[in-house]
Amino acid sequence: MPEGDTLWRAARTLHAALAGQAVTGFASSLPEVAAAGRGLRVAGRTLERVEARGKHLLMRFSGGVTLHTHLGMHGAWHLYRPGSRWRRSPARARAVVRTEAAVAVCFDPPVVEWLGPLAESAHPSLATLGPDLLAPDFDAETAVAGLRARADAEIAVALLDQQALCGIGNVYKSEVLFLCGVSPFRRVAELDDVVLGGLVATARELMRRNLGPGTRRTTALGQARGLFVYGRAGRGCLRCGEAVRRTVQGEQARATFWCPRCQPGRPGLRAGSNMDPEETAMTMTERERRLGLHLPVAVSGTDSAGSSFAEVTRSLNISARGIAFECRHRLAIGARVELDIRLPPALRAHFGGGDVYRVKAAVCRLEEVAEQDIHRVGARFLAAAES
Repeated sequence: MPEGDTLWRAARTLHAALAGQAVTGFASSLPEVAAAGRGLRVAGRTLERVEARGKHLLMRFSGGVTLHTHLGMHGAWHLYRPGSRWRRSPARARAVVRTEAAVAVCFDPPVVEWLGPLAESAHPSLATLGPDLLAPDFDAETAVAGLRARADAEIAVALLDQQALCGIGNVYKSEVLFLCGVSPFRRVAELDDVVLGGLVATARELMRRNLGPGTRRTTALGQARGLFVYGRAGRGCLRCGEAVRRTVQGEQARATFWCPRCQPGRPGLRAGSNMDPEETAMTMTERERRLGLHLPVAVSGTDSAGSSFAEVTRSLNISARGIAFECRHRLAIGARVELDIRLPPALRAHFGGGDVYRVKAAVCRLEEVAEQDIHRVGARFLAAAES
C-alpha cells in the first residue's frame, strides 16, 4: 500500500501539472462517479490545488468541490499528455481529469468519490485522521497523545492507526521500530513519552527525506541496500547479522519485519531482555526511563590504574550533572553511535588530563546526534552506575 511520502509526491506532481487550469472533461468507468461528476458540472471548473492527507489524495476544484481518492494496495495516479497511450486499460480508469495541457488518470483505487463543500468535515475517514506526519504544521505532541490513547495495542499496530497519526504504512512502521530499537510487540503502555516521541520524530524525518526523486531509502546514501529490515526476512540484519524475521500483526494481519537482536523482546518480555551479548548491556531501571534513553548502553575502557569509569565516578562522587558529553562523528542513519565523554576537572586530574571513555549506544537519531541526546546517553549510564 502506498505510504504518506508516495501520496505527497503524487500530489506534488499532479499539482504542478494541473493547478490553475480549467477542466475540459471528466470521466470514470464507474457509472455513479461519472454521474456525480456531471451533476457537479466539473467540466469548466478550475482545478485549484492537489494535496495529500496521510494516504488520501484530494483534488480541489473551484466552488468547493473535491475529488477524493484512496489508492489502497493497487491504485495509482498517472499523468499523460493529451493523446498519448495509457499504460493500463481504460476499463480500470476510475477517474480521468482532462485539461488542455494534461490528462490525470487514477487507476484501480478502492475509493473514489466526489465531496461537496461541507462533506469533508463529516467524512468517516477524513474527519477522523490524526496529525499528518508530512504536514508543515504537524503537531508531534498530538501524535504522541494519539498513540498513548491506544495503550493496550502493540506499538506496531498503533503506528498504523491513521486516527493516531497518518501516513505510516508497513515499510515505515518496520524501519522506524528497527532504527529506534523498539520491539514491534511492546504494548504502547510499556513505552514512555520519550520513546513514543522518538518514534514519531524518526518517522517524520525519514518520510521527509524520501519526498524527492528516487527509490525509498532509510539506510545511508551509498549503502547497497535501501531498507534495513522491510522485505528482508531470513537475511542478515545490516547492523548485527542476525536473521531478520517476519510476522503479521493486528486484525488486518499486516506484515512486520524486525531484528530480534536489535529489537529485543517478545510479548511478555520486559525491556532489557535478549540484549546484544557482545555489549555489556544494562537492564533499564525506572530512574533510567525518566532520564529518557530506552536503548542498551555500554561503556568500555579503564584508566591507568585499571579502574572502570563507573568506579571512578562513584569514588569521586561525580553525578550526571557534572559530566559534559560530546559526539565527534556525523552518523549514517541507524549507525551505532560512539560518544566520547569529556571529563570534568576532577576526572581530568584523575586521568592526567588525557583519557576519555567511550559510550556505545544504539541511539535512534538521524545524521547527527543532537547535544541534548548526548546528555541523555551519558545521564542514563551514570544513573545506572550510581544505582
